[in-house]
Amino acid sequence: MLEIPGQDTTIGFPIVGIVASAGGLDGFKRFFSAMPADSGMAFVLVPHLDPTHESLMVGLLSKLTPMPVVEAQQGMVVKINTVFIIPPNKFLAIRNGQLQLTNPPFQRSWQTSLDFFLRSLAHDQTERAIGVVLSGTGSHGAMGIREIKLVGGMTMAQKPDTAEYDQMPRNAIATGQIDCILAPEQMPAALVKYVEQPYLSSSGTAATPTAESTDLLNQVLTFVQSQTKYDFRSYRKAMVLRRIQRRMGLAQIDSMAHYLDLLQQQPEEATALYKDLLISVTAFFRDPDAFRVLEQAVIPTLLARHADGSPIRVWVPGCATGEEAYSIAMLLLEGISAEPAVSPNDSTAKDGVDKRRPDEEPKQRTITPPTVQIFASDIDDTAIEFARAGIYPTSVVSDVSPERLKRFFVAVGDSHYRINKKLRESIVFSHQNLIGDAPFSRLDLISCRNLLIYLEPELQQKVIGVFHFALATDGYLLLGPSESIGRTTDLFETISKKWRVYHRIGLSSPDSISVPLIKVDEHVKSVPYTVPSGSRRKSLKELTERLLLADYAPAAVLVSRKLEVLYVTGPMVDYLEFPMGELTKDLLAMARAGLGTRLRLACHSAIRESRIVIDNDARVKRNGHYVPCSVTVRPLTKLQDAEGLMLVIFHDRDPRPTLDTVTGSGSQASPSGQSQNDESELMQQLEFELKSMSEELHSTIEEMESSTEELKTSNEEIMSVNEELQSANEEL
Repeated sequence: MLEIPGQDTTIGFPIVGIVASAGGLDGFKRFFSAMPADSGMAFVLVPHLDPTHESLMVGLLSKLTPMPVVEAQQGMVVKINTVFIIPPNKFLAIRNGQLQLTNPPFQRSWQTSLDFFLRSLAHDQTERAIGVVLSGTGSHGAMGIREIKLVGGMTMAQKPDTAEYDQMPRNAIATGQIDCILAPEQMPAALVKYVEQPYLSSSGTAATPTAESTDLLNQVLTFVQSQTKYDFRSYRKAMVLRRIQRRMGLAQIDSMAHYLDLLQQQPEEATALYKDLLISVTAFFRDPDAFRVLEQAVIPTLLARHADGSPIRVWVPGCATGEEAYSIAMLLLEGISAEPAVSPNDSTAKDGVDKRRPDEEPKQRTITPPTVQIFASDIDDTAIEFARAGIYPTSVVSDVSPERLKRFFVAVGDSHYRINKKLRESIVFSHQNLIGDAPFSRLDLISCRNLLIYLEPELQQKVIGVFHFALATDGYLLLGPSESIGRTTDLFETISKKWRVYHRIGLSSPDSISVPLIKVDEHVKSVPYTVPSGSRRKSLKELTERLLLADYAPAAVLVSRKLEVLYVTGPMVDYLEFPMGELTKDLLAMARAGLGTRLRLACHSAIRESRIVIDNDARVKRNGHYVPCSVTVRPLTKLQDAEGLMLVIFHDRDPRPTLDTVTGSGSQASPSGQSQNDESELMQQLEFELKSMSEELHSTIEEMESSTEELKTSNEEIMSVNEELQSANEEL
């Protein structure tokens, strides 16, 4: 499960947050008239109160329930079987089971404390959070309900035809995140049955599938696939099991076998489980600091790179209801509008000397601003339709600044905002399965936040490989705060470690990407993929030894693309040695004198060209003399477990015959002759290294000049057909 900061593990009972506006008092009365005094829950009421008048809610509700009813105070600990009510003109939050009161942070009249508290409840209590939306106008509570659903909590809404004002319940239901739609007097019985289920008694603990539960789990997921056409067996087993247990709790079912029977008897339950597993919840500028890093460290570079008017291409897989895609589009459009429309013509030399004639007027050239082309995809058709409509409740004001609200949104009545035309036209929303469909390509930025955490580790690495392949040279990757690139450190460099912003490096081969990412026969694995301690080192050892059998076990070393030593075998002391100072795993730092330059050139050539490189002209200094040797660098491109690794093999070569060996003379060299030979040998080695450095520099220059064109051609060949079809559908 996703870890939420501030989660409290000391409270062992559910906390029910009930929000209401106009007509809410009647709903409260009907609710508590039917709620038993020993329900095993705590209740926090957040009605929309008049900030200028004293609330009479405590006295009114105290007559309807035997539970204590108190007005919330700063630092008050939430207690079981107790009702807490927000005071007027205050915002209420909960942290570590304690109520926190603050002054209203916004001065806009339509911003209330309803969503503020529900979001706080979700972050603090996670699976033990229960959100209830009663009568009221507007769309307050809708955003908070989505947050509670995200963390595995339970959600309820008043049946609209029983509400005095039905806008709030209807808007909450429209999010697709409501578990139960009931009249207020029917809610207590449903809540009591729900909290008695094992799901809440084990809240906060990781679900560990047993052999029996794993078999039943696979049967459940197979049935869901038959009904929804989507396979969840590559998702984390513990997460999937918790979501199923949640559905069992809502249905008052105590065993997986009985739940399987329910699925077969009521196919609509499969759709409900499917929706729970998708978790289509997001928000505008979620984790603002992450978007601040994007705005300051990434977008200026993209704007400079596309100053010729070419489009900035972005992909947001798992976009849910579209808020993240729209947030990135806002940042890009703001950056484009801030760029100057004209700039001085290139009439000044690099040395700063103006080359214009004295009577020549300064010329200016028009900068063509880039266009924004964002592809936002998801497998949830309902979420995609919501995102395409671009209509959001007024509670988005808590996530969007007043300036952006004015620039990018249009008010729709008193309860919603619509994305304006310019922002909407910058995004193409499409149905796409990240695991099974071809990716988009030639991308400048991929933003995939809080999706990888739900996938098995093995599949995570494959998805990261797809992202590397889909990104253009020097593209960027943004992940969620609980995600990382794993062991693929040779494919990305870190821009922001805390907020998971990465810069693409290295080259990727089309042969390394296969769609779908998970083959059919891989689904039969019933045990989740795990990496036990030391297993990678063991696998590298076995891999290396197997490869060396074909080469008669010479001195060899297994390295990553960053030339980090992973495993060595054979008489490696003849070629590598530990340098003085701090220990290092850098292959070039460990190379003996005379070997480093040729070794660097061979490795870089192998990485660049993805082929075996053999250098028979290398020499290594050993015992005061330079010994001829050969260096073979073999990229491991055909072995799935060794993707991105290289095997470097060393051989000594027979020295070239000297005059004495040719003539058969057995005479000894004189001391002066020996000195001359040493000087000559040193001179030859220096010339040799100079030539090697020249070759490497020339190769690097050629690589820099041609890499952009090569990648452009390669990416054009693998352009996703899905992109063209979805773009055509969007235009239609």
